[in-house]
Amino acid sequence: LGQSRTKLPLACFAVGGTESADGKSDKVVVMHMRSLHRTKHDDDDDSDASSDGGSDDLDDDPELRHVNINHQGSVNRIRSCPQRPACVATLSGSGKAHIWDISGPLRTLEQHASPAPNCEMDAVQTVSQHKDEGFAMDWSPLEAGRLATGDNKGSILKWTPASE
Repeated sequence: LGQSRTKLPLACFAVGGTESADGKSDKVVVMHMRSLHRTKHDDDDDSDASSDGGSDDLDDDPELRHVNINHQGSVNRIRSCPQRPACVATLSGSGKAHIWDISGPLRTLEQHASPAPNCEMDAVQTVSQHKDEGFAMDWSPLEAGRLATGDNKGSILKWTPASE
């Protein structure tokens, strides 16, 4: 989530999903990484990412904070919309596609407040037309909000999530 990170220390957001053994305790994980510095193993020739602090920055500890959102079933695929990074789609092991508005968890993480480890929220939209689980999903880079999902039986759906 996000682009144009060139000056150290870096900060970034990421989103991921889990696959639990029981299929009942899966999560969407929204993460914020900050205070990311060069390491002693980084190439010294990279002047574009140089830091004002010099080699003292190597000892600073990076921070990783996260918020978990309950998800029904395993998270087979997860993608953020390139035109609206707070809009995230997941494809579950049950074949359902879910759309999430993660702007609240992103704000909480960005404000450096201590986030609750679990966030109770529902998907903005769920599509249940797939007959099997799937692993294919991507947002259109050309048409904002257009999503394509595919399942293991060969069904491909092209759809635009409802407005929030």
